[in-house]
Amino acid sequence: TVDLIAQLSGIAQKYRNLFEDAPVMYVLLAEQGGVPVVVNCNERFLLVLGYSRDQVIGRSLYDFADTESVRAWSQGNHMRKAFAGELMFEAKTLISKSGTAVFVMFKASPEEADSQDATPLLRGTFLDITTNERLRVALADSENRFEQLVQSLPQMVWTTAPDGVLEFVSKKTYSYLGLHQSDAKRSLSEQIEAAVHPEDRSRLRAAWRQALSPGNEIGFHLEVRARRYDGEYRWFDAEAIPMRDSAGKIQHWIGTSADITDRRNAEKQLHSAQKMEAIGQLTGGLAHDFNNLLGIVIGNLDMLATQATDTTLHKRVQVALSAAERGADLVKSLLAVARRQPLDPQRVKV
Repeated sequence: TVDLIAQLSGIAQKYRNLFEDAPVMYVLLAEQGGVPVVVNCNERFLLVLGYSRDQVIGRSLYDFADTESVRAWSQGNHMRKAFAGELMFEAKTLISKSGTAVFVMFKASPEEADSQDATPLLRGTFLDITTNERLRVALADSENRFEQLVQSLPQMVWTTAPDGVLEFVSKKTYSYLGLHQSDAKRSLSEQIEAAVHPEDRSRLRAAWRQALSPGNEIGFHLEVRARRYDGEYRWFDAEAIPMRDSAGKIQHWIGTSADITDRRNAEKQLHSAQKMEAIGQLTGGLAHDFNNLLGIVIGNLDMLATQATDTTLHKRVQVALSAAERGADLVKSLLAVARRQPLDPQRVKV
């Protein structure tokens, strides 16, 4: 009998040690007036919340929880249900002695009674998930900042899977191209390809095949026409780079597209202006040299006209002189076009 008592005592001590040394927080709760009161707790509970045992035992569990957790426990009669044998498992927030929030997963289940007359107890287990919760909040904040950054960019942003199939497009892409997020019949890739000008679709496919070919280091780049929300086809500069893992394997493509229609039109106008300037410079040079020759011709014809005594010869000289003067007027117009000489506008009747 003595050996059996000693053995049972040793087992009880092992359970007490397990209770005290557990890496999770344990409490034993008794119901007093509908309120869960702490009758025992382990060292982990005291360590995390920063209280001494005397400051915890005999107090309501609600004293160590935030307002929202207490409200949920109270209004939902969760504790009463747990004391009645219903398993409870939910996220809650405890407040440490210093005022720091401790995020936990709380599990409660009835403690087995030693006898029928024993006071019903509730065994509460708190798994500290504060680190995970802070990481979740930080991740959500990071995603929110990324979303705001993407929406603030003047370009349309998109990502694809390693094989080039679209996974994500920014809201600006949806609105600018007139796409529909609720289109269940077509994938994103199909919607985008449908928006591309029919004459450019084969070039789009060829560019992606080249980008996805083994050993390609250039990435994806293409100027392509696509239909805007108002039905007008616009020119877009689309570019994407691969995101690789540590082994060099492509995980995603990140790309942007920008409407360059106005830029292309401006470049065409500039090119046209430069071409006209070059033509003008060439025309001006030729006209200047021809004007010098005409000056000699006109001067000699004037002299010949004053010296000619024969009437027929004089008329022929006058005709030649008139033609040379018209040629001089034409040269003057050419020089004006070439900006070598200011225009001399004349008043005319309309």
